[in-house]
Amino acid sequence: MAGPDLLHRTIFYKVGHHGSHNATLKEHGLEEMDAIELAFVPVDHAMAVKKRWGRMPFPELMDRLEEKTHGNVVRIDTDLPAGLKQKVTQTDLFYEVIF
Repeated sequence: MAGPDLLHRTIFYKVGHHGSHNATLKEHGLEEMDAIELAFVPVDHAMAVKKRWGRMPFPELMDRLEEKTHGNVVRIDTDLPAGLKQKVTQTDLFYEVIF
């Protein structure tokens, strides 16, 4: 199995580097994820602003993730989307996902 095969089969994507502009390839990356159902973004936007880290998470990436997952994007700095409350359990220590 090659990388493109894995990308085409990806259903869960843990977004890299706080959702920054350089952590997720568009071509040969996100656009190859045909089966993606859920994306997790480990980001604290308020801290990114405070530290002057730029646009984290990257708005264009977030928009495309929302489109590809049909709104199933979990950010650790926001509440769970309503449609995921039956699939994702959130605690102070971990998230549990049911597929």
